Amino acid sequence: MRQFDRSLAVVFRERMLTRVRRLRLSAVIAVLCVAVNAPEAAWVSAQEQFGAVHFPVTCNAGVQKKFDLALAMLHTFSFPEAAKTFMAVAGEDPDCAMAYWGVAATAIGSLYGGRPGPMALQGSAAVDKAKAVGGKTPRERDYIAAIDVFYRGADTIDYAARTRAYADALEQLHRKYPDDREAEIFYAYALSALGSPTDLTFAYQRRAAAILEKLRLELPNHPGVLHYLLHAYDNAALASRGLAAARRLAAVAPSSPHARQFPAHIYVRLGLWQESIDTNRAGASVEDLFFKPHAMDFLVHSYLQTGQDAAARRVVDEAARITIVPHILDAYAMAAMPARYAIERRQWSEAASLTLPHSEFDWSRFPHAEATLVFARALGAARSGSIAAASTDLDRLQELRGNLIKANSEGTWQDYWVSQIQIHQQMVEAWIAYAQGRRGEAVRMLRAAADREDSTETDPVTPGHPITARELLADLLMEMSEPAQALQAFEASLTREPNRFWTLFGAARAAERVRDLPKAKGFYSRLVAQTATADSERPALEVARAFLANR
Repeated sequence: MRQFDRSLAVVFRERMLTRVRRLRLSAVIAVLCVAVNAPEAAWVSAQEQFGAVHFPVTCNAGVQKKFDLALAMLHTFSFPEAAKTFMAVAGEDPDCAMAYWGVAATAIGSLYGGRPGPMALQGSAAVDKAKAVGGKTPRERDYIAAIDVFYRGADTIDYAARTRAYADALEQLHRKYPDDREAEIFYAYALSALGSPTDLTFAYQRRAAAILEKLRLELPNHPGVLHYLLHAYDNAALASRGLAAARRLAAVAPSSPHARQFPAHIYVRLGLWQESIDTNRAGASVEDLFFKPHAMDFLVHSYLQTGQDAAARRVVDEAARITIVPHILDAYAMAAMPARYAIERRQWSEAASLTLPHSEFDWSRFPHAEATLVFARALGAARSGSIAAASTDLDRLQELRGNLIKANSEGTWQDYWVSQIQIHQQMVEAWIAYAQGRRGEAVRMLRAAADREDSTETDPVTPGHPITARELLADLLMEMSEPAQALQAFEASLTREPNRFWTLFGAARAAERVRDLPKAKGFYSRLVAQTATADSERPALEVARAFLANR
């Protein structure tokens, strides 16, 4: 046990040092000691801030509330806090096998990530410890056996296959204990994570949502029910169904940074920019570095849709000064923010000069993140007429695509980003073709890119594409004086990503050009309404206001 506890202590210390790097080691250890030995009243108070969870375990009666708190933290993806609290339970009752089960469940991280979390080895050790201690009831032993399925064969079985096996084991657990709500919730969670980005029927997500919607009526303050329901609805087709849960999650678990930010996934899907801004400001204000850049990227995207360019600039500048955890989520956000800031303002020369933000981690570990910025730079160069620079960046995109394939990442995560890089290559190549006078070829390439993009759901790591292929197609058609076709493309893009600034403006301009003035007025009116708090004077807004002033 001592060796196991020491390995966990090292991991926790490293995570805490990353988050509070300016503190001395002695201060960090002191913080951990205080947390583990906090009075019972403090744990109960904290529990109220993470939602209502109760999971009876046959451990010492004095640790039950602390165990429930740890589980609530796990359900809201407050992983470092959950692991620390489960270990506090184990410290008070070393024979509590379910405390080690909790550590193993926490070490999985997010099943939605599509690949092992940073504590996979510690999770495997925790499962072994749970089995060695032994659950005191058949139910506890079955819980431990179910999570053992996930970790078993990690060296030889890919992540996607282990996730499917884990979901099957949780289904059996749920069927064996039909009145056990936690077994049902964990099963729904795993089920919702099985969905592929290319399965636009969202079969797994719908099955999970059916379970969770029923439980939401029974357990309205359970953070896992609300949280996993939002994940199931985090797609263009189902997002509107998640609005009620999105508006409740942060109130149920305000102490969780993820619970405070994640509702923005639904708000962004629906183009509810002010709600997204409010939610992401709350999420970005929490000093949890794991989720902070993610919230900041959503915040930048939302500010830009409302014309708040100065506010977006402040967030981009702040992000450049923080140190982040080397993770696919944060790496993407750090590269995407400056990319989307340039593109969303249509500053093509600025986009053409982008460079990767300074970081203490190795960018080569995250080809998908670098590719997002390189795409923005290539498109900026192509639209600025710098064909040679755009071609150089196309070569770099090809290298990054190859690096991502060589990395041999597990699950659908890698496939998604390989496909995205290919789409981005097509978008840049199409604009180069247009610049070189090959107009028909450019249109064909962009239509193919748009169709391919529409065949895949957007990854939840991003609030939206820096620019969609169909929006770029519509821009091209407007350049070619084909407003009727452009209008169709703009409207199609709005069904996938509602209320985006430039898509609304483009649709209005196209409608005006084909003399559909009522439709133009509708689009311009929506644009002006959603930019009431704009802090910049974009020429597009002047055009919109001038049109409306004359109608």
